Amino acid sequence: MEVINKEFKFDTAHILPNHYGQCKNLHGHTYKLIVSCTGEHKKDLSSECMIIDFSKLKKIVQENIIDKFDHAFILGAINEEVEKDIKAVLIKHNLKFIDLGYRSTAENISKYIFNKLKPILKSENIELIKITLYETETSYIEYTEL
Repeated sequence: MEVINKEFKFDTAHILPNHYGQCKNLHGHTYKLIVSCTGEHKKDLSSECMIIDFSKLKKIVQENIIDKFDHAFILGAINEEVEKDIKAVLIKHNLKFIDLGYRSTAENISKYIFNKLKPILKSENIELIKITLYETETSYIEYTEL
């Protein structure tokens, strides 16, 4: 099986209320995202022998993930008082945020990204294999349904 990969970067901030470590404080990361997918080779002349043109994959991920996450605050468990307060400030000042709906861990962010991209890529006859999300240079999560 051939697997193609496309790498992206985005900057965002979050907070993990009640965490025992430093992540309980508001902080940010420069995330590295790797999208891995497979599919049948295209037969049209322009994309012949390609699973998907890298520029097309870039456009899909850019529009549906990167543009939403980059320089945004990730809201997690909104039932946390501190996140309710942060959301109110973000709304009041018309600042960018994404409401994840659950705790904003790397594990949950990668699952969210996978679930957003999977149906979009499927409509292009592309199978999303894996999301790899680096929170730091040496710490990352791989999310797959396989």
